[in-house]
Amino acid sequence: MFDLSKPVAVVCHDAGATNIILSWLKEKEISNLRAVMRGPAKKLWQEYFPEISLYNDIETAVKECKTIISGTGWATDIEYKARELAKNKKLRSIAIIDHWVNYPERFYRNNIQILPDEFWVSDKYAYIEATKHFPEESIKLINNYYLENQLAKISTYDTVTPHEFLYLLEPIFNTWGREISGEFQALNYFMENIDKLNIPEKINLRLRPHPSESSEKYKEWVAKNINKASITIDDFTPLAESIGKAKWIGGCESYALAVSLAAKKQVFCTLPPWANNCRLPQKEILHIKDL
Repeated sequence: MFDLSKPVAVVCHDAGATNIILSWLKEKEISNLRAVMRGPAKKLWQEYFPEISLYNDIETAVKECKTIISGTGWATDIEYKARELAKNKKLRSIAIIDHWVNYPERFYRNNIQILPDEFWVSDKYAYIEATKHFPEESIKLINNYYLENQLAKISTYDTVTPHEFLYLLEPIFNTWGREISGEFQALNYFMENIDKLNIPEKINLRLRPHPSESSEKYKEWVAKNINKASITIDDFTPLAESIGKAKWIGGCESYALAVSLAAKKQVFCTLPPWANNCRLPQKEILHIKDL
């Protein structure tokens, strides 16, 4: 059921779905690809398929294509437009859902919904969530080769850096009724409650920005908190290395928290009590607000 009629157009922006899609295509040795990548996806394409040039626009890429695979990110319209083109041209349309939240909202722009023919997910939690919103016969469970590859890489770092706490940052589009953005509220809550975590008093706190963010965003926060811990911003180290060397991992709802948990790390959710409940489905995550 995963055979793809070729040529295949691949349209992505956000890192989450891109990693799952490109890992799957690479593992299955799918050829005759025509890709349009924007944002973090552009760099990832060069890592996975450096021999295949990118197309500049969706319209050119989909000419003569028979299948379109798209991500379902929040930061762009190109994936939505790809599904719209697929619908208009009556092409097989596949969308990859890489997380566990906001499933229906991913397919709306300007209050208009464009659904694919198939929804591909890569774990049992996502499959169950997808069945709540879409016809079950249109949902396919694929193997998550990206996660497998990350875990293999993480396992090579068999010695953690003493006292290293990796904080996985992400933009949060909610202020929960307060004056600063949610990601900074979570960071502040983490620093104010770090004594609840049963970890050493002095830690090396490494902040890892989300692929969609610039490290500049957090420099002012670091300057204000540098007296509370040894803090560095790291947006160059490969994710597997960052996770592998860390003793503890924290963050809000990043997919990388799930990767960390699968790698047998101790994982903390830093969402404050006044925020929404963490929507990651993994029960092993420790929630600071409950400690």
